[in-house]
Amino acid sequence: MRRLEYLFMALVFVTAGAIIASSYFQGPSLRSVSAIEAPSLNVYWDPALLKPADSIDWGMLRPGEAKNVTIYIVNQTPRPVNLTLGTTGWDPPEASGEIGLAWSHEGKLMLPRGVAETDLSLSVSPGISGVETFSFTITLTAEGLESLTIAVFHDAFTDTSVRIIYPSESESKPLGAAAASVSDWLASSLLYATMGNADEGLDIDPAYVDQATGDPVGEPGEAIVTFGGPIVNPVVRRAEALFGPLENRAPIRFHVEGETLGFRERDGTSIPGASLRLVEVSRGMDLFMIETYSDSEGRHILLCYGLGWKGTYAAGKYYFKEIHGDPASYPYVWMVVLWEDLNGDGFVNAPGDGDGYTVIATGP
Repeated sequence: MRRLEYLFMALVFVTAGAIIASSYFQGPSLRSVSAIEAPSLNVYWDPALLKPADSIDWGMLRPGEAKNVTIYIVNQTPRPVNLTLGTTGWDPPEASGEIGLAWSHEGKLMLPRGVAETDLSLSVSPGISGVETFSFTITLTAEGLESLTIAVFHDAFTDTSVRIIYPSESESKPLGAAAASVSDWLASSLLYATMGNADEGLDIDPAYVDQATGDPVGEPGEAIVTFGGPIVNPVVRRAEALFGPLENRAPIRFHVEGETLGFRERDGTSIPGASLRLVEVSRGMDLFMIETYSDSEGRHILLCYGLGWKGTYAAGKYYFKEIHGDPASYPYVWMVVLWEDLNGDGFVNAPGDGDGYTVIATGP
C-alpha cells in the first residue's frame, strides 16, 4: 500500500531557555515556557477543543523533577497518520543526555479529524550539572496512510469509543428498509466483544440514524459500525445509493441481476468471483463483505454483511476470529469472502471449526 509522508517539524519549539538549578547551582530556578507550532495539526488544552494551546509553561524545574502536561491534538490532514515524537537542536548539545521528553501517544494511529489526548512529560536527570540554560525543538513525524483500511480501523478503535448501530425488527424504518433478523444482531455482538467502549443504538433511534436520510449520526472523528445489508439496514442503503457526495458512498455495493446476487464496486465495476446464484446461497454457501470508509462529515464507518443471513453471521465470526487476531494482515479498504458449510451441519462455524472461508477479492 502506498504511503504518504507528512513531516510536522517543530510541533513544540522551546523559545525561552529554562535555567536548571542543579545541586551545584546557587542561582534561582526560572520558569520554562515552550511555544507550540503545529502545521496541519491543531493543538488544544481541553477536550472540548475550545482553548488553543500556543505555549507550554513547564513551571519550575530542578534536578530529578518531571513535569507533565496534557494536550489534545487534532489531525487536520485528509489521511490517517502515525505520529512519532522526536527532539532536535539541543543547545547545549550535552543537555539532551540529561533532559528527556516522553509522551503517551507512541505507536497509536490518528484518523482524519481525529483527536488524540496526549500527555507530555519533561524530566530532568538528578545528576545534571554544568547546564544553566537549554533549548530544543520537539518534532512530530507523521506517516500518512493512503486510506482508511480494515487494519487501521481495528487498531484505531479497539480502545476508544465506537457507535454500533443495530438494524431493528421494526416494520417502519428510514428509507423503507425492511425488518432485520436476529442473526444481524448476533454478528454485531461478536464485533462488540472486540471494542473497548461501545455505544449501542437502533436504526429507528434519531440519536443514531437520521430518520429522513438514513445517514448515521455521530461527531467528526467518531467510529460507526453496523451489520446487515441494504434490504434491512438504512445506513447501508444510504451508503450504497447511486446519488449524493461520492465520499458518502461505500466502496462496494450489493448487486442483483436475475437469480444472481453479489457485490460490485461503487462505480458498477464487476468483482470477479463475487457473486452466487440464489440457489447456491440456499444450499450452504454465502458471500460476505467487510469494508471501511470515511464520509464527508469525518465519521469513520465499518460495514459488514452477507448476501443472506448466514453470510452476515459469518462476517461477524470472521472479524472476531481472523481480523481481531491479526489485524495487520488486512491492509484493505474492502474484502469479499466466500463462506461454505463444509461440514454440512447447517450451522455457521467460526474459521477453523469446520466451515470454509475463502477470500475472493480485496481492494484497493
